[in-house]
Amino acid sequence: MVDDVAKNLLALETILADLDQNLVRATSGEQALKCVLQQEFAVILLDVQMPGMDGYETAELIRQRDESKHTPIIFVTATNNDESAVHQGYALGAVDYIFKPIVPDVLKAKVNVFVDLFMLRLAERQRLEEARNRDREQYERELAMIERVSAARKTGVTAGMFGQVSVREGQPESFGELVQSYDRLIELALDQRTFKVEHNLSDQLRSMADQLGSLGAVPRDVVEVHTTALNSNPNTPSAKKQARTEEARFLVLELMGHLCSHYRRHSTSVSHQSSVRRKNECYAQNPLITVY
Repeated sequence: MVDDVAKNLLALETILADLDQNLVRATSGEQALKCVLQQEFAVILLDVQMPGMDGYETAELIRQRDESKHTPIIFVTATNNDESAVHQGYALGAVDYIFKPIVPDVLKAKVNVFVDLFMLRLAERQRLEEARNRDREQYERELAMIERVSAARKTGVTAGMFGQVSVREGQPESFGELVQSYDRLIELALDQRTFKVEHNLSDQLRSMADQLGSLGAVPRDVVEVHTTALNSNPNTPSAKKQARTEEARFLVLELMGHLCSHYRRHSTSVSHQSSVRRKNECYAQNPLITVY
């Protein structure tokens, strides 16, 4: 609540007390800007006519900050017949006007709407943060699994599956093809999110994981493909670069998972073949033994 008159702030507090929200006072535009720097607000009630920095100047400066440019601003004014002033307020990003004398029920209803929207945004933000944490944990689990499987390359089960040289160094042509394929998948993921179309990315990622597995790829190879594709075009606009990074984060998680599954399947197949071979050898050495 921003007003240079103390009794006006007291009146606003009295009206809004029933909403049980944290009400913050500011007696000038400068003080309001300091408050906005310190915390996030569901809505700002801003008096238009104040000495020094008026409401319009204050709103303009609030809108210049990325953190507060979308914060709803309701102008409070005693003038209700100046259309140019109203247009100026909306041009500066005001979402509404409250004209004095204030009708308490109207003010409470308008503020309550923005409080509810703010709470929904906070809940969605928390949900996304929890989802990111789950993705990170899942990524770490899958990464650890692949590392354990790749560390077994010296055993009889996985001997010859993995090489010491990275795919980039040992198979540069294949690495380049993988980077191009992964880059296309990022673009398809963006297209899928923007236009709500289905590109069946999981099958393509599974195929890429099989290709990586056939090359003996380890987690560092997946990361190199991922980072190389993201950095392939330094002239990409920052907004698109951010969007690509967000989509690729989910792609690399799924790709790691498919690579892990590839090695599980291969490891199981090799183990089964070894078991059959041992049974056959046993039967060859002991013809009277029936092997099932």
